[in-house]
Amino acid sequence: MDDLSVILGSRWSNWKYTNKRLSSHPGYDPAKPFLDNRKHNGVFVPYAGVVYDLNSNFSVYGSYTEIFKPQNRKDVSGSLLDPEEGKNYEIGLKGEWLNGG
Repeated sequence: MDDLSVILGSRWSNWKYTNKRLSSHPGYDPAKPFLDNRKHNGVFVPYAGVVYDLNSNFSVYGSYTEIFKPQNRKDVSGSLLDPEEGKNYEIGLKGEWLNGG
């Protein structure tokens, strides 16, 4: 089992975006001071990876993570874009020579 490594991790995110109108802007309404107000609380993003050493030079690996990236950019109509969300899977083969030097 010395040849096998398991890596686990996560990120817990809270994100808030607020864009406030300037009081000097024409049409300013104190009852509606914010142009945009969006938040995401308690977003859990997991990560898991496995590495297995085949020999002293080669390892195979696999990993999985989820993606959550809030955006503060707007579409052509002026609305905030939704967060980028997805999943990422990766597998591969790694090689190392000269003691990693």
